[in-house]
Amino acid sequence: MTCPAPAGYVDNAADCNDAEAAVNPEATEICGDVIDNDCDAVVDETCPPACGAALVQPEGTILSQLQAGHGFVANSGGGSPHNVNDTTDFAIGTQSAWIETDGAGTAKTLKKNALGTFDFTGKMPRLWVKLDDPTKAATLQLYLGNNNLADQYKFSFNSTQGQQWTTDGDWVAFSMSWSSKTLSTVGSPNRAAITDVQLRAIDTATGDPVRVHANQFSMVDEPAGYPNGVISFTFDDGFASQYTLAKPILDGYGYPGTAYVIVEDVATTNYMTLSQLTDLQSSSGWEIGYHSYDADIHTVGFPDTPVGDLEYDVDSGRAWLYNNGFEGHCDCAYPHGAFTGSTDVLSVMHAKLSACRTVHQKHREAFPPSDPYKLRVLLVTKPVTVATVEAAIDQAKLNKEWIILVFHNFTSTPVSNDDYDPADFQQIVDYVNTVGMPVTTVGDLIIP
Repeated sequence: MTCPAPAGYVDNAADCNDAEAAVNPEATEICGDVIDNDCDAVVDETCPPACGAALVQPEGTILSQLQAGHGFVANSGGGSPHNVNDTTDFAIGTQSAWIETDGAGTAKTLKKNALGTFDFTGKMPRLWVKLDDPTKAATLQLYLGNNNLADQYKFSFNSTQGQQWTTDGDWVAFSMSWSSKTLSTVGSPNRAAITDVQLRAIDTATGDPVRVHANQFSMVDEPAGYPNGVISFTFDDGFASQYTLAKPILDGYGYPGTAYVIVEDVATTNYMTLSQLTDLQSSSGWEIGYHSYDADIHTVGFPDTPVGDLEYDVDSGRAWLYNNGFEGHCDCAYPHGAFTGSTDVLSVMHAKLSACRTVHQKHREAFPPSDPYKLRVLLVTKPVTVATVEAAIDQAKLNKEWIILVFHNFTSTPVSNDDYDPADFQQIVDYVNTVGMPVTTVGDLIIP
């Protein structure tokens, strides 16, 4: 006489944990949970090694850390508040300073004259700041100069893009190159003898103020390893045209690229196959990195993905890359460039990866980068002309910048914003060769 098995039971002993339905011989091994999910008597056997730290820009020569007695003063700014000795919120030392706009578009400044005499020849300014609600900031500028700033260099560092580089409520450190894209000059400032510095903020005049915290002003060396700058060609989503149209053009000069793939889309219509991705790495020296594992998560974006699901997606994507022999499993590009929202995306990426690329393009990137989890780029889409890209390349060479170009799909008849004509791409690659700018993958440059 035999009896049917109760619901949820089987007629063998292969299940290694009867008390946990998620643990069974058909389950997928979950990286990092130290559990034998698939009951093969081996724990985390398909998991890649932990990611190491990427190269990051050093702090350089300190001009001021805004500690007690720092001497910076705030203007009235329409009567809005400020605190030049805030001992409750800081990233460095025991205090910082903050200024707040009035919500009516009046400029608010934090300034010091006669800070000292600093030679910025071969140097870039770097600062630690924090913004409360950066979407309300219409203008954010750093002034360096002389004669009470009658002679001045003015750096603009806010972005009108939907995704702000300075994330709400987070201390960030970043440098700014002497690029004409973000720099203007008044009078005749002396770069070799800077004495005055000012931080200036203006809100969107919609009734909402913006608070800007500052904690350090410093200067860092311009990149010495790449006197002509350096360029990376990056490609999102894993479109098949990246293999059939972009690869041959880069191959003509022996240039590699970095492809960030959506794992679930691999080998589906219009996307690269596994063998094509493998050939990119083995034959052309490309890096294959992580964009997302789940196609739905890519569509929704990381900020709107619950943290547990995001962690699982990163682990799954890295495991797939690693187990298929791809070396870029510690490098990512954020879907849609987004990393702020209801989920703390940056904390997840810091814990699991070495570097992540944005689509923020107010500034080009420095080498080493200010923040390897917010790599800055030039996003090349259908409306972007070859002349615009060539001008950006010229600026990157002049200012010894790392310029990261971002492409998506290639077609001779561009329709969507993400399409780009391969003939135009050919002109850009030819121009890179003409100016003699070195080309490298993202990972080869900053991930040891």
